[in-house]
Amino acid sequence: MNANLNGGAYLGLRNDIYSIKYSASPLLLKSERKINHFGFSAGIFTGIGNTLVSSTSTNNLASYDYEGIVWSKGLAGIFAINNFTVGISIGIDYLMDKNRSIWIYQNQPWAGLAFGLNLN
Repeated sequence: MNANLNGGAYLGLRNDIYSIKYSASPLLLKSERKINHFGFSAGIFTGIGNTLVSSTSTNNLASYDYEGIVWSKGLAGIFAINNFTVGISIGIDYLMDKNRSIWIYQNQPWAGLAFGLNLN
């Protein structure tokens, strides 16, 4: 993890399903409501970020280490249950400077996991 600035956009289709159940409480003469939420989403993403470009990621061809700007793009799928979200994504990164021809991750596919928690 790092504290560098990254930004992206996601465009997809989403479907949400809600399950509402009522249970009667005979002693209190009122009903209790329980709501469950399920969400499904699939789409594309793109964004700008940064990565360490070093001798390790260039097969010892870079003479110094620096943070390079990358353009990421790919596909993602997301599944949500109530306040918890999990997703999987596949994509490629494109280093946007002169060392892109020696960067070993240039246009190589990758897979990632995403976890989220809705706090409201």
